[in-house]
Amino acid sequence: MQRSIVMKVLISVMLWNLVSAFTLITTPGKRAETAFTRNAVSLLSSAPTIIPAPTPPPVSKRNIVVVSHNVSNDIAAGLFDDRNLLHGRVDVLARCINSGLWLSNDIRHDTSVFLMFFPQNRTIEVVGRSVSDLNPDERTTALCLQRTLLIASAKNNHGGGNDQSFDQQEEEEEEELLTIEKGYNNPNKPGSLPKSRKKALRIERKAREAMLRRINRAGLRDVAPPCGFIYHENETLAGRLDKIKEAAAAAAGSVDSNDDDDSSSTVTRTYMLVEDGEPFGERLSLAAGASRTTDVASIFVLGDQNGYTECDEEMLRGRNDVDRVSIGSISLLTSQCITICHHYLDAL
Repeated sequence: MQRSIVMKVLISVMLWNLVSAFTLITTPGKRAETAFTRNAVSLLSSAPTIIPAPTPPPVSKRNIVVVSHNVSNDIAAGLFDDRNLLHGRVDVLARCINSGLWLSNDIRHDTSVFLMFFPQNRTIEVVGRSVSDLNPDERTTALCLQRTLLIASAKNNHGGGNDQSFDQQEEEEEEELLTIEKGYNNPNKPGSLPKSRKKALRIERKAREAMLRRINRAGLRDVAPPCGFIYHENETLAGRLDKIKEAAAAAAGSVDSNDDDDSSSTVTRTYMLVEDGEPFGERLSLAAGASRTTDVASIFVLGDQNGYTECDEEMLRGRNDVDRVSIGSISLLTSQCITICHHYLDAL
């Protein structure tokens, strides 16, 4: 009994000595560490604040500009049915975006696609390095495009941006339909409009009403635009080309400022795709073989299914920085031309 009590007392004393020794060893270190931390914090707080230099706006290395003429006001305002992309040829726009940005299971982060709508003078810029939640199917791309246009139309009141304009447009279409049904469109032959045509007009009107109800129900105007989709207004083709060149020049200035050799030049090349131009592959080979030349940005100008207008061709011919190039004498789809251009550039 006494022996067990003695053993417990000895063990307690040994444990107390161990705790005391550990405290004596660790306490000076903690005090030193605390003093060092305080000194470091005081030095950092007294150090002057370093403000980083402003960086130039980023520019994509490949810029694809698709010019679309005769675009209806409905399409430019985002009023189209994602279930029928052939109406207004929204499918062409979606395919251009997909061909310009998509790789296999990846996005081209060095590419931007510009869809220019005329005569509304509006542009949708799709930046490859910023897009997210985008799938390589036409419907998803068309929905992102529609969402961007609807938000911009509602913000800027571009016809079709609010419910009142929807109702007004429906009333105008109803009045036009009644006028046609009464035969007032042809005073020489009243009531000559075929019943099939009147039926088609009614079906088109009902389809439009259903589409507007779906858009209102989805509430696309009350959300933020998709990531990477940027809306521009009051755009011209010449102005857009100049903006890309200015952004490239700013990026070139930041590159050249870090380069000790001033003999190297940084340029922006603009290519206009036509059937009778210089072979694109040969032109790229010449540009790649030019000594001490670096392309910060390349611009590719293409037309949609309607092609260029005379004003477009005259303006582009008058610019010294535009090269007329061709990828073949056969007219191809715009999306196919974009894919072929990427192929040539990837091979460099």
